[in-house]
Amino acid sequence: MKVSSFLIIAVLLLGSVIVFPMAPAEASPTTFVSVINPATGDGNFKYTNLSPPPSGVFTVNITVTDVLNLAGWQVNLTFDPTLLTIAAPADVYQPPDHIFNNLDPKAPGKDIDNVVGYVMWGCAVGPSSPSDHFDGSGRIMCVKFTVIKIPSEGETLSCNIVLDRAGIYSTSIIDPDANDIPFTEQNGYYEYKWPAAAPKKPWLEVSPSLKVLGEPSGPPINGTPKAFFTVDIGIKNVTSNLDLIGVQNAAIFYNSTLIRLNNPADPLANVSEGTFMNNPTWAPYGTTFIWVEDQDMPTPGINKISIGCVINPNTTSGKWNWPQRPSGSGILCTLHFEVLMQEAAPWEKTTPLDLEPLFPGEMFLNTTDDWIPYIGPYDGEIKIKGYVIGIPGDLNHDGKVDVKDLVLFVKAFGSFPGHPRWNPDADLNGDNKVNIIDLIMLKKNFGKSIL
Repeated sequence: MKVSSFLIIAVLLLGSVIVFPMAPAEASPTTFVSVINPATGDGNFKYTNLSPPPSGVFTVNITVTDVLNLAGWQVNLTFDPTLLTIAAPADVYQPPDHIFNNLDPKAPGKDIDNVVGYVMWGCAVGPSSPSDHFDGSGRIMCVKFTVIKIPSEGETLSCNIVLDRAGIYSTSIIDPDANDIPFTEQNGYYEYKWPAAAPKKPWLEVSPSLKVLGEPSGPPINGTPKAFFTVDIGIKNVTSNLDLIGVQNAAIFYNSTLIRLNNPADPLANVSEGTFMNNPTWAPYGTTFIWVEDQDMPTPGINKISIGCVINPNTTSGKWNWPQRPSGSGILCTLHFEVLMQEAAPWEKTTPLDLEPLFPGEMFLNTTDDWIPYIGPYDGEIKIKGYVIGIPGDLNHDGKVDVKDLVLFVKAFGSFPGHPRWNPDADLNGDNKVNIIDLIMLKKNFGKSIL
């Protein structure tokens, strides 16, 4: 309960034994009692999850501005106790520069209620003061609030910090005759916000981002099973709220002099549909998947693959009238390629797999035929390394470097052209002598095989 000790008139009576010249109650037209944020200079105390109250606390200044003939003040400050608390009586205090600092201030006990949500306190000029009043502006008191509730993502917690003037023990400022001084209150506002995360954006990517052919070193891969390889077009970061029903077009550009589309198992499936869109959970009526390759492009040697995939609607209603929508990540499709060109090492060539929307801004489609914002896409690269006929150190040409080659090398060690033990195959670095440098090269390849 708010107690009568907060009647500032009673505090003022403490000094009644001293007679001061009495002046009538008056106030400047701009007298304010205000809740002020010392960090910003206004009444707003706004915080976010990225900029929270330091150590979970913040301080409120209560100030008076342009007052005349002030002999006492009483503050009834209210707040939301589900959000804020005053942790200790010492958290309600007068700062060293408070307005009555040199006027023998007399203050009763503090009334703090963290259940209802208020603090009441007051102060008056004391009997030993050289003056019976204060003129001017300054701080009355300070309150340190502790935050007791932190917002969840997407939540805003707020309350007003109010200088209550409605109750019996209302916020007031008093002159030496115990008359109210007119003023305008300026209340504060507390807010702690955790903004909702920005909507996630999907993207397409080439996977793996780098594919290397021709490793480990060996004979040409052209015309062998090693010439065939696949890359995936991955679809990433899809959320159900995007209402995705189609990837209308994805265009992949590549160097057709180095590689070509070729699925030896099924030439009609050079581009095969992945499992992401055609998931029965959100595609109960299946999907329609198409792909087209353009070989007659403005830039010679560059081909383009266009891809489209749509979740089929209900065959009866023609609508996507079921709740599940694609979410997560997966494979949109798989591209089947064959290497066309490979030359002898140290030859090496690369071709980008340049992944682009067929039309700018048009890649992901929802049920209302709106284009969904996206990021990326993210390209890939194919690297083809040159072939090697044999392995340095394979002196007997059996496709591997083993102890047999070491025996032949030892026989030729120290020889040179014209020497009776000369073996040009043992001269691995081609300097017309078989020495320890050649031995090091053999040892590096010892145990390797191209078989």
